[in-house]
Amino acid sequence: MALRNKKIDEIINKWGNPYKSKESFLFHIIRDGDSLEIAEKRIAQFIKDTNKWLKQIGKELNFDLKLTTYVARHSFATILVRGGAPLEMASQALGHSNLSTTQKYFSGFDLDKQAEFTKALTDF
Repeated sequence: MALRNKKIDEIINKWGNPYKSKESFLFHIIRDGDSLEIAEKRIAQFIKDTNKWLKQIGKELNFDLKLTTYVARHSFATILVRGGAPLEMASQALGHSNLSTTQKYFSGFDLDKQAEFTKALTDF
């Protein structure tokens, strides 16, 4: 289970499922008793709506890329790793069942660091 802090609790209290119980979902996207088919449709629609709003926010902030849930998810993991968190923590946060999935994502990712290390090889 991921650690929670005051900020996360504030988000959950503001946006979380008002019908909370131990059996309920944290957010009211999927409802208790939804079939798998209905749950998948609700999730897909939620992601579509969220991406629409994220792209608009990114546009208003003059981002050079289209902000999406995918970009946010991997930016989060990248910030963790660049901040010194172990790759295993990023893997767990992303919900990867295998560390090699996370390793593949991060391999060759930080080109600035690679250039810095390569320069160090010839700085003598």
